[in-house]
Amino acid sequence: MEPHFLQGAQGALYSLYFAPAGTPRGGILYFPPFAEEANKSRRMAAQAARAFAGAGWGVLLVDPCGTGDSGGEFADGRWDGWLADFAVAAAALARRAPGPRVLWGLRVGALAASA
Repeated sequence: MEPHFLQGAQGALYSLYFAPAGTPRGGILYFPPFAEEANKSRRMAAQAARAFAGAGWGVLLVDPCGTGDSGGEFADGRWDGWLADFAVAAAALARRAPGPRVLWGLRVGALAASA
């Protein structure tokens, strides 16, 4: 697990990258749920990311602006901004784990992934 910050449109985006042992089969980008649901599911998302990495996938978990450990205040979070943040994360993941891309979303994160 490699914590780092990406530069989003509205500030720093906290992210965790779970690297596979060898060459990545592809990349999985996680779109988290919102607010308290994100906090409640964080542990399970990390456990799943470890399992995916164990199966050869590079996995990136990211907190969009105003959520989690990313920059901005809760009130700063906006749908369009979050989609832009996920686009930044997708580009970063493509550099780390070339190959097929999988979008993995939970609750409102699934709506963002479908957008």
